[in-house]
Amino acid sequence: TCSCDVGETCCGTTCTNTEVDPFNCGGCGVVCAGGLVCSLGACQPACVEPTTLCGGLCVNADTDPDNCGGCGIGCASGLCATGVCTAATPGHVVLIGHSYRTSRSGMSRLAGNAVFIPAGATVDVLAYEGDATTAVVRGTDAAIDQVAMERGRMWTKTAAAMAADIPALLGTADVFLLYSQTRATDLELQTLGTDLQTALDTFVSRGGVVVVTDGGGTHAGTWQVLDEALLLAASGRTDVSLATLSVVAPADTIANLVPLAYRGESDTVRFTTTAGTVVVEHAMGPVVIHRIVTP
Repeated sequence: TCSCDVGETCCGTTCTNTEVDPFNCGGCGVVCAGGLVCSLGACQPACVEPTTLCGGLCVNADTDPDNCGGCGIGCASGLCATGVCTAATPGHVVLIGHSYRTSRSGMSRLAGNAVFIPAGATVDVLAYEGDATTAVVRGTDAAIDQVAMERGRMWTKTAAAMAADIPALLGTADVFLLYSQTRATDLELQTLGTDLQTALDTFVSRGGVVVVTDGGGTHAGTWQVLDEALLLAASGRTDVSLATLSVVAPADTIANLVPLAYRGESDTVRFTTTAGTVVVEHAMGPVVIHRIVTP
């Protein structure tokens, strides 16, 4: 006989938890055969990787908020990523109707402000050039450099050589930057959005920032990537190059130090959408849209 704590059973002279004891599984003397584990008082097949046995259950310690990184390690936020508890940080999706082939300082701040949404001295940016022109890439990078200098911050750029590389590289990024895909086809843009849907959803859900610039080209718009990835619904774009635009949400972080009215340079477009917060608009529709994704 023995005196056992609540939840334990006396088997012989030893107190044990018959819920998980492979030598007394569900009752004294019930032994699990080789290769089986005791889970919830029953002999079951051993946990298959990447799961491990915790408290009688097979769990994935990379994502389980009650066993994050190891058995019994709980996350107050309810969020566990790669075995580490994460804060409930909102994600962001920003669609900018400027290709940045040409720009001015006020307009440039929109792209820079979007990239520097994450806190910290240095922001890690995963960029995908794809079918963007050299002028678009250089102009967008220059816009980010301008804001970095103004704020005394830094950014590091990792360029994904192929679209297939993006999901793996997102794991260490703060921001995913998709340059205006000037030379792409509609099918290529739609396929890119479909292929990245799961990876981008996970990225934004953990507080990542997705920034897409648009304008130029003969296709329907780079916005199609966001639409197919289910991050921001839209149905079209219209060129409004050289038109006067208005900042209608000056308190939004994307509008920081942007003139309340400015001229949209070449390759400026407005979008057909009701999604997100309109930060900048043309008389006929939104030009810059900011969607905040709460955990």
